Amino acid sequence: MPSVITSKMQFNAAPEKHREKGVIGWVSFDIYESFRVNAVVVKENREGHVSLSYPANKSPDGTLHHYVRPLNNETRLQVEDEILGVLGYGGEDESTEGTEKE
Repeated sequence: MPSVITSKMQFNAAPEKHREKGVIGWVSFDIYESFRVNAVVVKENREGHVSLSYPANKSPDGTLHHYVRPLNNETRLQVEDEILGVLGYGGEDESTEGTEKE
């Protein structure tokens, strides 16, 4: 399957106070060189699994309303594999040379 993330992936590491809660940092990336996605959280759960969490607004009743998110599991896994691979957390691309993908 062709790459979804086509240019300029940028990663900002979380400060220590967020890392204590499992937040590794935030990533922004372009999809097909035409759509920018910002502020996706890279997080690690208690079992050590690293995943992405997409930005959302929480309504008073606790319902999450995502600003942007993959529409299906296949896309979610593809985006996660590409991003986490570049960041060195597994995925198809094991490269860790830098955190910006041109």
